Amino acid sequence: MTTDQWDRLQELFHLAEEAAPADREQFLAAHCPDQGLRDQVLSMLRASDRIAHPPASKTPEPARHIGPYTLIRCIGSGGMGTVYLVERDVAGLRQRAALKVLAPHAAGPSFMDRFHREQHILASLDHPHITRMLDAGVGENGQQYLVMEFVDGKPLDVYCAENRLTVDQRLRLFLEVCAAVDYAHRSLIVHLDLKPSNILVTQEGSPKLLDFGTSKLLSLDGRFTSTYSATPSYASPEHLRNEAVTTACDVYSLGVILYELLTGRRPAGDSSIATIIENALEDKPAPRLDATFPSDLSTIVQKALANQPQARYSSVSALAGDVDRYLHQQPILARPQTTLYWLGKFVRRHRRGVAVWALLMLLLVASIVYAFAAQRRAAGESARAARTQTFMSQLFRLANSNYAGKQVSSLNDFLALGLKMAPLLAPDRRQLSEIEESLAVSTHDSGNLKDSIPAFERALADARAAGDINTEVESLAYLTALYFDNGDAARATSLGREAVSKSGQPGVSPRSKAEALHQLGYTLVLSHQAAADGIHLLEQANAIADKANLPAFDRAYLEGTLAWAYTTSAALSEKDRNAATEKAARESIALYQSLPIKVCQVALPAIALARIYRAQRRVNDAEQLLRQTYEQTSVCLGAGYDLSLSVLGQWGYALVWTNHAPEAIDKLEAGLQLARKTYAGRNAVYLTDILGPLALAYEHAGQPKRAEALAREMLALVGEDPNRSETAEARRTIGLALVAQHRYAEALPYLAASYDSYSRHAPNSLFAVGLKQALDDTRRQLQ
Repeated sequence: MTTDQWDRLQELFHLAEEAAPADREQFLAAHCPDQGLRDQVLSMLRASDRIAHPPASKTPEPARHIGPYTLIRCIGSGGMGTVYLVERDVAGLRQRAALKVLAPHAAGPSFMDRFHREQHILASLDHPHITRMLDAGVGENGQQYLVMEFVDGKPLDVYCAENRLTVDQRLRLFLEVCAAVDYAHRSLIVHLDLKPSNILVTQEGSPKLLDFGTSKLLSLDGRFTSTYSATPSYASPEHLRNEAVTTACDVYSLGVILYELLTGRRPAGDSSIATIIENALEDKPAPRLDATFPSDLSTIVQKALANQPQARYSSVSALAGDVDRYLHQQPILARPQTTLYWLGKFVRRHRRGVAVWALLMLLLVASIVYAFAAQRRAAGESARAARTQTFMSQLFRLANSNYAGKQVSSLNDFLALGLKMAPLLAPDRRQLSEIEESLAVSTHDSGNLKDSIPAFERALADARAAGDINTEVESLAYLTALYFDNGDAARATSLGREAVSKSGQPGVSPRSKAEALHQLGYTLVLSHQAAADGIHLLEQANAIADKANLPAFDRAYLEGTLAWAYTTSAALSEKDRNAATEKAARESIALYQSLPIKVCQVALPAIALARIYRAQRRVNDAEQLLRQTYEQTSVCLGAGYDLSLSVLGQWGYALVWTNHAPEAIDKLEAGLQLARKTYAGRNAVYLTDILGPLALAYEHAGQPKRAEALAREMLALVGEDPNRSETAEARRTIGLALVAQHRYAEALPYLAASYDSYSRHAPNSLFAVGLKQALDDTRRQLQ
């Protein structure tokens, strides 16, 4: 038999091997008119099946030897040969390895050439993610063999499924595979049969690339013609068309593997081999991921799976580079590098606020320069060029001191300008909604609350028009918080429930889901409408963030909010409440401390942790923690910012408990004036953060009338809900202030109601100390 006949025989063998056993004869009849050749292929297939699935034996097969190696068991078998787990005694040590021998039916010149080539290839490769060749030789019966390191692992797809790896974890594992393939390419070797079963992952999570039996050494021009067909489901179209192939074949196979890792299925689905080959001949378009995946990830997969080699990534390193850029939320090179795309990526990487206005200014100027360069390169885009020129002209006029009277140096000015100009630069409604939502987030985080609601309303409207579900959910979530801040709790709750409802739709990202659950949960806890439900929603948000491995800042913020919410819970016992609060607070603070910069939002878990210190009677520790946190927050955000005022109020409590009531009064009176300005026209319930500790300070300082007035104002804001800690606190202060004024009859109901609440929810709190004695003394005074 000639080499060409052997090549044809092996090509038919591998194609038919992919088909179901019952369909093999029909497949061969359709693709091979030579009856003799078909019979030979069927004979080879039956022999291969017997090797892969030997009949059961009542007695175990005795130990066999090949060269110096003892065969332990069969690891796997295919058309080219069989692989065994073997042992060898080296200097008294038993070493395990994987030994491959040529199949009995594969003694032709073509297979022998491939077997020798695999020895040569493996011997030349030295990479941590490629199996190393250890030995080669000829057994006693003339069988040629080669010995490789034994990899105790699972196929790539099985490993990912069994360990429930997240998308990001799968992508990082995929990058390690790409590194191995890229190394082989740089060694002028193409694998040609990349698939999950040829990539084993060890228990330590390290992938190992196997089976270079189908590989070829590239000629100097980097091209060769293949007469061997790899696994059809993973083979490139040009490989199936038997055209000249290059390293682009492996790029395509990696694209199939990436598609399968992300979706759990191959791009060709359950299509037959004949259908796969027909699609390759017809130049079918590359498949896309469904809408549940981010557009950048879908673009990467589609480019890797392009039908024509020149349309794919130019190399494996180029493919890996875009995957790495996606993981780091950077612009991928497979997409057009538009100004809006770069701007959107930047803002989303810094979505909690651009801290320094100069960075945003630099970004905008760089965007304009890029837009001008693009204008010169792109012919026929006169309308877009006109919009870019308009944007640049208005921006520089605002920044020009001769025009505006002074140079623009305000972050809010630039954000406002961006919101105004976005529709001119983003005619596409989806792009427009994303940019508007990102700018609205920065507007809110910069403290410009007045312009935040209309900015988010615009983003919401454009997102709905464009069918952009993620931007719609996030805009609804932010509007939930904003409407509550402005005193419209009913509107806030309605928007929050809509956000949570829509977050369950297909295509919503984990971050958008977590944001919706967080904002509704936070609102319910703050408003005391359904605090237990709110805490449950916050717990769900944290679970989603942890499972999706969201950035540390997002997880720290969600964990900190949950810690604060636990301190308000009346559904938990005091012991359980304190334990849950401390755990969440410490996890949040640890995440914040892992960041390279100090973050103002660390104040929220610090407040929760200080309350735990207070419950543990560690009042000095609480005072020191809150003093440091207030100093940091007031510098970072300003003394009149919401979070700064919350920290100040908690610090005021700590000052009172450490016998520094006069200092507390001095700090809190100034804080109350700031709070009345900050919350003017907004939800006045936030004033209780200052009213409560200031009333307590006056009560401890022996000024009962001022204490009573402040506590009554606090009670009017929080209402008469007996389960609210603020209600119990206000009643306690009013009662003690009235006792100090000898108004015992008026004091009794306040003290009794407060004592009842504390005895049920927080019997060991500092507020409960002495309350029973005060109640008993008041009753005696009235007898």
